[in-house]
Amino acid sequence: MVNNYNEAVQQAAEFGYPVLLKAAAGGGGRGIKVIKEAEEMSSAFDMASAEAREAFGDDRLYIEKLIANARHIEV
Repeated sequence: MVNNYNEAVQQAAEFGYPVLLKAAAGGGGRGIKVIKEAEEMSSAFDMASAEAREAFGDDRLYIEKLIANARHIEV
């Protein structure tokens, strides 16, 4: 989980781009933003946080490395 924009930037730099910002309280694709490069982080963070707050009443986000062309399997 990232507590603020600066943490998101720091973790994205550690993971390497592209990354995903995702609503911590959400699902169904709401509050997810793909960030391909550092210059996109500011606007994507603001949009994802606002969308998460509006959809789920919780603006917390987490960040993860984007793995392109991965298969989605739920157990």
